[in-house]
Amino acid sequence: MPVDVHVAKDGPIPPRAVKNIEFVNRRPGMPLDAFRSYWRDVHGPLAARIPVIRRYEQYHLAMSEYQGARNPAYDGLAVTWFASTADMRQGTTTPEYAATRADEPNFLPDGHLPIIITRERTVFG
Repeated sequence: MPVDVHVAKDGPIPPRAVKNIEFVNRRPGMPLDAFRSYWRDVHGPLAARIPVIRRYEQYHLAMSEYQGARNPAYDGLAVTWFASTADMRQGTTTPEYAATRADEPNFLPDGHLPIIITRERTVFG
């Protein structure tokens, strides 16, 4: 699926970094344009302030994916990189993380976001 990529925090990714991938949907009833701009312009900068996040990218599903009778399973992906799982856990104890969580009801549905936590591994190259 085509996506529009927004880099909210452009930092170096260390070898063996931990990658957190969140599947993001907008709050029910929220217009798509409002969701995209809020996530990019308000929530993105809040999350980028979490000190242990090395890099943060948002993948907004391309507008063409909503044409016709299409109903995408997700509106986008939030991808963050951390130096280690310890750093990722430590990040949840910061005031910046608390501010990010407090902001989520403004644009996300109630409940938890599906996530994948992994490490990248080069197979070819």
